[in-house]
Amino acid sequence: MVKKIFLCAAFFFCINFVFSQAESEKENKPELSISTLQNGLTVFILPDETSALLNIELVVKAGFSSQTSSTAGFFPLYTRLFSKSEKAKEILKAFSIQSECNADSSMFKAKVPPENLKIYLEQIAQCAASPNFSDKDIEDELSQMKTESLAYSKSTTGFINSAIDSRIFYKEPWKHDSGIYPAIFSGYNAKQARAILYNFVSKEFYTPYNSALFITGNITEKKALEISQEAFKDWNSKSTDSVFEKFKTENSQQRKSKKFVLVANEFSSELTQIVVQYTSLSQNQADILSCAFNNEKSKYKTMVPQIPELNIRSADFITAASAIKNGNARFILQALIEEPPKGKNIADQAQTFLAGTAECANLTEDEMKLAQNELIKKYQELEGNSSNLIYKLAEFWAMNKFETPETFYQNFEESVFQVENETSENISKAILNEEPYIFLLVNNTVYKKNKKSFDEHGYELATQENASWYTNELLAKKAKQEMQKALEKSKANKNPTIEIRPADYFYFNSIESIKHQELKNGIPVSVKENPKSKTVAVCISISGGKLASPESEKSLRAVLISAVAKNSKIVKITSQTDETISYILFEVFKEELENALKKISDALIYETVTPVQGDLLFREEGYEQRLKNADLGFQMKSNALAYLYRSTPFSKIFRIEEKERNASSYQALLLEYTKLLDASLYSIVICGDIEFNKAIKYCQDTFEILKEQSERKELELPKPSFKNKERKVQLKHIYTTDLPAKLAPKESPRLVPTKNFFDPAQIYFKSPYNTDEDVEIFNSLLSMLCTEIQSVLGNEISCKAEEASIKIPVGIIQADELKRTGIFFDAYKIAREKLIKELSEEKYKNWTCEKIKIQWKQKNLSATQTNSGTAKAMAIFQKKEQYLTNYLYIENSTPQDFLDAMEKYFPAEPLMKVYSADSKK
Repeated sequence: MVKKIFLCAAFFFCINFVFSQAESEKENKPELSISTLQNGLTVFILPDETSALLNIELVVKAGFSSQTSSTAGFFPLYTRLFSKSEKAKEILKAFSIQSECNADSSMFKAKVPPENLKIYLEQIAQCAASPNFSDKDIEDELSQMKTESLAYSKSTTGFINSAIDSRIFYKEPWKHDSGIYPAIFSGYNAKQARAILYNFVSKEFYTPYNSALFITGNITEKKALEISQEAFKDWNSKSTDSVFEKFKTENSQQRKSKKFVLVANEFSSELTQIVVQYTSLSQNQADILSCAFNNEKSKYKTMVPQIPELNIRSADFITAASAIKNGNARFILQALIEEPPKGKNIADQAQTFLAGTAECANLTEDEMKLAQNELIKKYQELEGNSSNLIYKLAEFWAMNKFETPETFYQNFEESVFQVENETSENISKAILNEEPYIFLLVNNTVYKKNKKSFDEHGYELATQENASWYTNELLAKKAKQEMQKALEKSKANKNPTIEIRPADYFYFNSIESIKHQELKNGIPVSVKENPKSKTVAVCISISGGKLASPESEKSLRAVLISAVAKNSKIVKITSQTDETISYILFEVFKEELENALKKISDALIYETVTPVQGDLLFREEGYEQRLKNADLGFQMKSNALAYLYRSTPFSKIFRIEEKERNASSYQALLLEYTKLLDASLYSIVICGDIEFNKAIKYCQDTFEILKEQSERKELELPKPSFKNKERKVQLKHIYTTDLPAKLAPKESPRLVPTKNFFDPAQIYFKSPYNTDEDVEIFNSLLSMLCTEIQSVLGNEISCKAEEASIKIPVGIIQADELKRTGIFFDAYKIAREKLIKELSEEKYKNWTCEKIKIQWKQKNLSATQTNSGTAKAMAIFQKKEQYLTNYLYIENSTPQDFLDAMEKYFPAEPLMKVYSADSKK
């Protein structure tokens, strides 16, 4: 049985909204029919003989607004997979079907020749009624979405959207496209995802009663309806006992503040962005205001930029827009303002902007009429385009709830009427009665200068660390409980597909134990609580590294950091100085942490270096450097890197100097020691059996005494310049011994002259440097390639890899004691071809992919079994959770991911081969 009503489409858009028209006029207008099939599916049909193709849309009310806190991400995932159901996949691909997940719905659109309507609808119906996704498609799409969600959560765009959505829609912030909780979403594997997609998304949301089919084009209503009935006859609602519905997360906390300052280094230090959002207006009111404000002659565009205090360059730097999400209309104003005049601050500017725009919302009669006519004109234009009209109807249907087709028509009709019936008085009253949300986007440095005024005006701070809803411990905990209960219920139902991967468990179990806070002097402190351990490790990072040393005193920063560590007198403390950063690392029992932090801060602030101590430190550093210089591989690498970084400050770091330390070293050391009193140089990581609040208090009592003497900023890193394909290096063969002087032979060893030197050779690769995750993919392949080369060369020749980093995006593979360099370079080609083949062929690729992951985990995660190793793993990255993100990124990578990186970064002919001038080819 089919229930039908017929509506004259022209009625919707008559500018005067008059319903009495002549019959002759009606006969010339297209009729929209709304029918309800037996299974509950609503079908909208609008015949249009002028269109050669049919525009078809299946709309399902299964958008972001349907998400729970633990299933956020699965609705867009299902949208991506919908048309990939096994039987229909290839046919729908031929129709170039477009899938999109929106705030309120998922839409599936295509342009179909009328003669192909039957086969198209049959495939769509099959996807809706009996979805059957392959393991590969689920794994591929899930992996891609995991990567995207992680990248989005760390991006500036993700930060802004998450911060705004989670504060405006604080009750259910996960019901938005910014609401995916990466720690939970990445915690599901493909088998778990399949269970959720089928048992939750498909069964509860992809039902006929929750869907509508829209058809317009060159077809009669009768024909289209007959084909639709036949195609969708087997699609019925699926009964289910949802394990997710019972554990819905709710945020009972009430948000008091409506003023927020978003702070990030990525924001401009010259321009501040103001975002104002009104949330109590109706959609029509928001649309009218947006239309009125964007008129070039409006008060908003002409008066607001002229307000001196705002310092807005021009009308191009202010915008207005209306938006609707999940049934919530918003009126959004944005402006870019420059530095406030003397005696004023950014918070004052925000209030002035708010007052000015509120005044502009009191529209004149002409502004009101102009905006109304503009909106009505847009509705009118739909009448002449059936595809745009049907899209508008689909959009309206998705955003609203209707009991019957008649109700749908009535509500749609009223929405058009409301535009003309709205008054400027009602709009102005609504604006004046609402306290809008205000968001200020400012640079870190700007925030610090204006912090006092922000606090006085009631602004709450939002950073990358607290932007998203899941940074609320209570909500995150509830979401994880919802997930676990759902998975346990699935296990109880003997669902064999549910299992938790160790990587997922480790990731979101670890990431929730990491917290951050900035000391008053700007020093960031990250704490990872590990209550099961008995000790606490501390890793203090000091920016600068070898690059901070004068060119004539290359070892000065290393000696300096070593002096601080030794002066602390902490047992087993170690120090390390790399190209751009130094580390001081120690581990103590938790009862000793407070005293240990005091020792290290006292060593920085109150201690000095005596001449005797300084001389000893320089001799120790010199001895270590001489041992390094004797290593042939180190000589070769230093020469090659100095060449790759020629004409940059990095070049001096890698050059090996032969001259002895000059007499000014001790005085230079004393001078440099005082420079370590700058708080902007430091960041601290604490890991172990310590509560977050205690750790922060200990740091405040010790390191907060340091003053920030310079601006904290990221180092601008030069990039290596590959030019020559080959480089010969003249090595110095220095013979060393570990024997002490008293055991040395009385006579010098007799050396036999030779021209046969078994020297090393190296191959250089340029790694990606955009993200840490991409670098880890590169490094995992570099390590595996080295293993394969070792297999080709045999045990007589040792092979090793030196990994790349964001700072030094260069990967190196070295082979030692080569009789001929050609042996090594040939081995590389063989190993490369083998690895590409194994990543390409179905028979080998999965195991090869797994081998790469195993080797990476062994190399990179072994250290995290200890507090010291974990603290160091956190400290080496700007974002301290990055080591966890890298782990999950590698775990989620597919054979195709590795193959793509292999072909991109490891060419058949290496970018640079380096070998000894004394070696034979």
